[in-house]
Amino acid sequence: MGGGENNTANANASLVVGGSDNKATALDSTIGGGYNNHATGFEATIVGGSSNTASGERSYIGGGNGNEASARYSTTSGGDNNVASGYGAIVPGGEGNSAEGSYSYAAGRNAQARNTGAFVWADNSGGSVASTGPNQFIVRAAGGVYFGDENDPSLKSGLINTSTGACLSENGEWEYTATDDSRTDIDPIDADEILEQVRELTIQSWRYEDGSDENHHVGPTAGAFHETFELGQNGETISSADADGVALAAIQALANRNRQLESRLEELEAKVEAE
Repeated sequence: MGGGENNTANANASLVVGGSDNKATALDSTIGGGYNNHATGFEATIVGGSSNTASGERSYIGGGNGNEASARYSTTSGGDNNVASGYGAIVPGGEGNSAEGSYSYAAGRNAQARNTGAFVWADNSGGSVASTGPNQFIVRAAGGVYFGDENDPSLKSGLINTSTGACLSENGEWEYTATDDSRTDIDPIDADEILEQVRELTIQSWRYEDGSDENHHVGPTAGAFHETFELGQNGETISSADADGVALAAIQALANRNRQLESRLEELEAKVEAE
């Protein structure tokens, strides 16, 4: 017993350093301080805080209030009323979070990682968000999600935002930045040439080899697209922005040719009527 008031350390090698009304009742259990904490699991550790319970073997609670770590190797770092009840589960802090599945992770406010390997992060927009299956990665962020390398990102109204300005809209569509200010090296294109390239491009029906998607798709290979139009970074992927641009250019060329044919037809009809 290190000190404090009304503390209990009644198991072999158990220790309470300070605080009050703390109880370390399991072999090698430790409480650093705080108030009304209970370390009841083998080699369980509570650093401080209040009304925390570490009952799992080698479980850990860093602090906070009303937190629980009830499974083997489970961790609750802090926060308020958080529970780590799965083997190796982690709650880093926040409020009302629960990591129930083995190796699960719950963070933010009212995040519920109920399944094995699930990662759930919830914002403060109200209500709880929970995993529904193993190994899921779930994020609820009402203000948007950003991926990139900017220190001060500007998020548009989208579910996912990137450093290039592209975002996944709330309608489930990828939108790309297309302003003049966002572009450089702007050059004109020959729509007729692109139309001829599209005409020569091999377009097939196919589905993914790994079996993850049983649906059939239509389109060229990335290698053929890259070789034909010299667009993109490699021959393994096709940017939808490039594919859309090529399609629009080809459509524009067809529209121009159709207009020329209509004009020629009108001239011929006029000659026939004049004869």
